[in-house]
Amino acid sequence: MSIRCLNQRKFQPFLNRQKEISEVKWVDGVFDRLSNGQKETHELTLLKNCRIWQLKPESDILMRFISYDQMKKDFGEPNPKDYQVVYDGEGKQQFGSDLFQV
Repeated sequence: MSIRCLNQRKFQPFLNRQKEISEVKWVDGVFDRLSNGQKETHELTLLKNCRIWQLKPESDILMRFISYDQMKKDFGEPNPKDYQVVYDGEGKQQFGSDLFQV
């Protein structure tokens, strides 16, 4: 049994309870990178179309879930060193705002 199958089995009951999630696409390597705390992604084969960056776990908690304007006011311009790639793959989205529609 592969690690991927174990991860899917572990999280599938949780995902089934999430009413706002209509589809889950399991992508090899994403869970392993995130769970191992991998920070550098330059050795990965990057795919085209969609790349999602997220604040790193060690970033200031007050930076999360605030508007861009508030972030600039409180912390200055975003620093790329505070972010990590959490998804890099193909997507059906035409516009960045489509990524956040459930």
